[in-house]
Amino acid sequence: MLNEWLKRYFVFLILSFIPIYLTCLYIDNYGKNIPTNDQWLDSINIAVAANDGSLTLSDITRVYYGHRAVFTNAFTAFLGATTDWQVKYELYLSLVLAIGRFVLVVLIFRAICSEQTPLVLLPFSLLIFSAYQYLVWLSGIYSVWHFVSFFSLATVWVLVQFQVSWRSLIVAAVLAACASFSQGSGVVTFPILTITLWMFGYRHWKYIAFWLLAMALTLGLYFYNSDIGMGGQTSDTAANITLKDPAMLVKFVFAFLGNPFTYHLDTELPIYVGVIGVLLLVGNITYLWFQGKIWKYIAPWLTLAGYASSIAVTVYLTRYREDRFVYAIEQRYALVSTNFWIAFVGTLVLAIWYFQREENPRSWKQILLTANIVFAFVLVILYFQANLWNAQATAFRYQYTIGEAFPPQESCILNFPLHRDFACLENSVPLGDASEDDIYRLAYYELALFKNQQQIIDILPENYRAGSPIILDSPSRWMNAYLRRWYLPRANEENLFHIAPEAVEISTDTLQEPLAPVVIGYNEDIVHLLEDFLGEAETVWYIRTRETQVNEPDAYEILTQLGYLPTVIPSGDFRYNTELFVTRYERKPDQFAEVDRFGEFLSLQNVTLSEENFAACQMVTVKSWWRSATVPTTNFALHLQLLDSDKNIVVETVSGLTPVPTVLWSPEQSYLDERALVLPCDLPEADYSLRLAVRNPDTGEFLPDQRGIIAEFSLASD
Repeated sequence: MLNEWLKRYFVFLILSFIPIYLTCLYIDNYGKNIPTNDQWLDSINIAVAANDGSLTLSDITRVYYGHRAVFTNAFTAFLGATTDWQVKYELYLSLVLAIGRFVLVVLIFRAICSEQTPLVLLPFSLLIFSAYQYLVWLSGIYSVWHFVSFFSLATVWVLVQFQVSWRSLIVAAVLAACASFSQGSGVVTFPILTITLWMFGYRHWKYIAFWLLAMALTLGLYFYNSDIGMGGQTSDTAANITLKDPAMLVKFVFAFLGNPFTYHLDTELPIYVGVIGVLLLVGNITYLWFQGKIWKYIAPWLTLAGYASSIAVTVYLTRYREDRFVYAIEQRYALVSTNFWIAFVGTLVLAIWYFQREENPRSWKQILLTANIVFAFVLVILYFQANLWNAQATAFRYQYTIGEAFPPQESCILNFPLHRDFACLENSVPLGDASEDDIYRLAYYELALFKNQQQIIDILPENYRAGSPIILDSPSRWMNAYLRRWYLPRANEENLFHIAPEAVEISTDTLQEPLAPVVIGYNEDIVHLLEDFLGEAETVWYIRTRETQVNEPDAYEILTQLGYLPTVIPSGDFRYNTELFVTRYERKPDQFAEVDRFGEFLSLQNVTLSEENFAACQMVTVKSWWRSATVPTTNFALHLQLLDSDKNIVVETVSGLTPVPTVLWSPEQSYLDERALVLPCDLPEADYSLRLAVRNPDTGEFLPDQRGIIAEFSLASD
């Protein structure tokens, strides 16, 4: 039987799959693995909690702006725990739920009139898989609307498909409860079905009592400990119920129902569309009543229309603020309005079927049918006009084509943790609700598009010694956490001193390893805090960002007050020298005095050696402080040489004098050079000396010095 049905209506099935296929392409092309809209405000908290193991049941069931989105939250938590929150999977969940909705409305119609079912396949598919409602396809948070509609339709299908029984009623009540806990608008499911339950055949007082009890229990649990309340005339809280203009409510509801056929967000056209649609739906239901007087076959369409209208009222009461009538034509709400037009199409096809079976239909029936057909033709034109307009708008919102002026959203997010380009966030519709803290959290935990994109990069130079204290000065505490994890692999939290303002939204105390200590800016207390933190450390590393350059003079003043002198060290990876700046502060020698002079202006101020007793195979580290009376015009090279008793070079090491090229020196500022020399293991017993020599690479000549020798020693047998 099924095979025969498929062969007979194969063409209708293929046509109905076209909108589904186009929606798949739409999601694949424009969908991003990036949180959008309210996902930045709430979903990210659930994903992070699931990822780091701190998730609780209350995180799934909590109220967010009046909504308990249990099923969407649960799926987000699942993705956070198993896939590092691959956000695009949430878009495909919406697609799966939409397919389920399509199947359900077809089954509802088939339960009423199986012969005409093929005729509704394409219009139902076009309505459900409309590109006009782009947000419900491209923002994972709006799977809440799909869940609500899916469970509501499932409830109607159970009531219309199966005989009146306790089992059917209990299943319907469970599904209605699921709709309620899918999103705030789902709470209208129970009240609407309370009105139409009698039409479905549940007329015994026990059935009604059970339904009312289930409704009271569900709504009681939903509103328990929630922030929903009566807002009065002046409330601006989205969760509060506020009736400001009863007359405007009627226009709002009609516009809400006409929303799927809006063009360029026109607020007048949908009102007329909604009014005509309601009048014709009432006419169609009246006609069907006179034809068969079977309430069970009328109840589904009244329920769907009542569901859409009730949510329109709910949106007005909770969202209509400051005369913002545009809420009636929010494209995300088109998914809800679609239920009304499914009811319209269902009753229209049934009316046509009954009309064709009448031998002498009355004139009012002919007028009604003609008005329906004409209006349906107008709706087809408006539908394609609205969807084509939205397709163009989506291309601009989600896929920039203006070149470098607007970088791709993926690049904007991936580059933000280090480069902090707020302009690309502000110019991107999907990223408009993103905060810097949230982006850093994604990067820190490698969630969403950051999965497999992060790599550990050590910005500290090779001569950093583990355990040396680091002062990390950035414009964001979350940036400090991000840098700690991905750019400072050799640093432990106990060796870090954080300077950053308070977090914008989310405290870094939520981290499993919180930042400590953290100070806000440079104040009087920071000197004592740093003094305790640094202790007797010989070397301190100060890391700042491009944005905290203004803090560098304060850092210099405090550290020099504590007895340290700076020497700039290039970042360990040159690619990040434009964003991260590393300065090495070395504890100042007890005194500076000219130890040696090289040429006319170059002065050696202090020399310390890591060893006092020397032996073969030993590494000797030499720290030397340098100063120049003027800015050198040449990048001098420094030789550390091991000389024998005849002053011949046994071994030497050569590199630029200090990490900072000498042509970039400032006059009368001290610069530190540190280098090591390994004494040969086959060094014979004799007298030796260590010598520093400065060479001009341009001429190859050594600068004259007064002494050069910094140490003399003898190697003797044990």
